[in-house]
Amino acid sequence: MEESESKIALLLSHFTDLLAMCIAQQEDIHTLGDAVQTHNQAFDQVNSRLQQLEQRPVAAPDASSSNTSDRLNALEINVGTLKDDAQLQQTATQQLEQRICATATQQLEQQICAAATTPSSAPGETTPKFDGQEIFCDSTKTDPIPWFRKFELKLQLHHVSEHRHHMYLYSRPGGACQAWLDNLLSKYGVVAADLYTKISWDDLKVVWHTRFQVEPPEIKAMDKLMTFEQGTLPSVD
Repeated sequence: MEESESKIALLLSHFTDLLAMCIAQQEDIHTLGDAVQTHNQAFDQVNSRLQQLEQRPVAAPDASSSNTSDRLNALEINVGTLKDDAQLQQTATQQLEQRICATATQQLEQQICAAATTPSSAPGETTPKFDGQEIFCDSTKTDPIPWFRKFELKLQLHHVSEHRHHMYLYSRPGGACQAWLDNLLSKYGVVAADLYTKISWDDLKVVWHTRFQVEPPEIKAMDKLMTFEQGTLPSVD
């Protein structure tokens, strides 16, 4: 459940970042759109002025007719240039919008895929509290099987790193179990915090269960019966 919540939070964070980027890029698009609109308005004004000039009655040829014709030709060239610029800017704006949409979509897809396929950041390790669990001690006749299951579950719920399991196990026993762990530390010449460097957690569990997890009498009896039926019952002195 915590891992799912972490992934959802990560996706929401990515989505928020992309949304902010899209908003900023949308503002740039609006700015370009305003510039294109300004050019279009200028073009419309020039075009309107040109139409007015074309609709005027043709005056009698005089000495200035040649100059007027030249000015009209120059005006037509300028109008054509403005029209071409407006079309180019409109095309550039459309291309920019397409690139922005494609980039935002691609980034969102990549981040969603990465969050779905890549393990999210490991949940932070917290210190487990064993207030509700008794000390494992032979004098209190603690049942080793449920005790160890509860102990290991507590470590998993708090996301305790495996190399720290040894130290927590050392802090919970008493009596014969405490003496056995002390002998183990003396054998390897390390303290409890460094015991993981000498024996893995899986191997430590095996030797712990071998030492303290006593099988019920009925299971022992069944094992002996099966051994007898197979003709391999060891001799009893």
